[in-house]
Amino acid sequence: MDNFFYIKNKNNNIIFRKISIFLLLIFNFFIIFFFFKKINILLNKKYIFILEINNLNFIENSYINNILDLNIKYNFINLDILNIKKKIEKIYCIKKIIIKKKYPNTLYVNILEYNPLIRLNYSNLFIDKNLNIFSILKNIDNIPILISNYIDIKKINNFIKIENKLLSIKLNINYIKISKNNSWSIKTKNNIILKLGKKNIINRLNRFVTFYNLIINESKLLNKSIEYIDLRYKNGFSIKWI
Repeated sequence: MDNFFYIKNKNNNIIFRKISIFLLLIFNFFIIFFFFKKINILLNKKYIFILEINNLNFIENSYINNILDLNIKYNFINLDILNIKKKIEKIYCIKKIIIKKKYPNTLYVNILEYNPLIRLNYSNLFIDKNLNIFSILKNIDNIPILISNYIDIKKINNFIKIENKLLSIKLNINYIKISKNNSWSIKTKNNIILKLGKKNIINRLNRFVTFYNLIINESKLLNKSIEYIDLRYKNGFSIKWI
C-alpha cells in the first residue's frame, strides 16, 4: 500500500513538473512575443523631430532644416546619422560636425564653422588664417575684402598685422588691394585710403599709426576730409585733402 502511494505521488510530481515547464515555456513565449512586438512598434514608429542646433554665425538654422527635411516623419531609431552628416557637410563653411540622438525624438547637431578672416575679391568666397577657402551663403558685410590675383601665407600674415595695428587706433578695414606688382593700398571703413607701396609696408603703416591722432586733429582744424595718405616715402608721408 505504501509503495502504491509512493508511485502515485511520484507520478503526480512528474506530471506537475511537466505542466510547470509547459506553462513556463508558454509564459516565456508570450514575454518574447510581446518584447519583439514592442521593438517592432518602436522600429516602425514615426516621430516628428525636435532639432537642436548650436548657435551659428554664418549658417541659417532654417537652411539646416531644409537640408534634413525634418518636417517629414522619420523613423528615429533607424535614422542614418552618417547620411545626415554627409548632407550637412556639403555646406562649405563647416569645419567639423557632431550629430547625436537624444531619445525619444531629438536630434542634436553641433557645428563648428570656419572663421572667415577676409572675403576674396567681392565674391562669396572667404578665407581663414590657415588659407582654408570656403563659401558662405549668408549675407555678410563686416568682413574685410582682399583684392588680389593670388593669396599666399605671407599676404595673410601681413593682413593680420595690418588689421591688428589699425584696430589699435579703432580703425576697421574696408578693403586691402594688392596690385599685380605687389603694391599695397588700404581703404578703411571711414573712407581713408592708405598707400603703402611694395616695400616695408608694416613699417610704413606704423608711421601712420604713430601720427594718426595728429592727422585727425589737423583734419578738424582745416575742416577738411582725407582722400588718401601716401606713405611710400622713405621718411614721412603726404596727405591729399578734400
